[in-house]
Amino acid sequence: MAAKPGETLASEILNALAGSSSIQRTRNIVYVAAQGPLWGPGGDRGLYKTSDGGKTWKQILKISENTGVTDVVIDPQNPDTIYAASYQRRRHMFTLIDGGPESAIYKSTDAGATWNRLRAGLPTGDMGRIGLAISPVDSNVIYATIESGDRKGASFARTIGAAVGKAERL
Repeated sequence: MAAKPGETLASEILNALAGSSSIQRTRNIVYVAAQGPLWGPGGDRGLYKTSDGGKTWKQILKISENTGVTDVVIDPQNPDTIYAASYQRRRHMFTLIDGGPESAIYKSTDAGATWNRLRAGLPTGDMGRIGLAISPVDSNVIYATIESGDRKGASFARTIGAAVGKAERL
């Protein structure tokens, strides 16, 4: 899936991920969250975007060889605003690394050209898998279900204000 400029992978990607919650589509623009291989480093990890209905793909968010993107949501009021959840995970013969310091929530306000890691009000320790949703009533409210390293995972609602976001434990 790691597309080089001009490479066509549309049918392979969309067929493989059909029905997945990690695909978000707006007109000819499609975002695909890729976790990558469980049993090894590298592979296709991160957030990918096509602007031509799947003819070409570009990786727009890359964290590391052990961390992929597990969820992506688009603000219905402003499709240039995107939230992505990264998930650090690796499987070894007798253990599962299920989270770590690279699991996080990212926000872009320019359709994925640049990203900011959100930290305010979220767990400060290692996090695991994160699920995201945008309130259908108020797109300034982002919901996140977070596995926490202290085994006290929780759900959070983050209100994106003018300057500072506030996260509240639900």
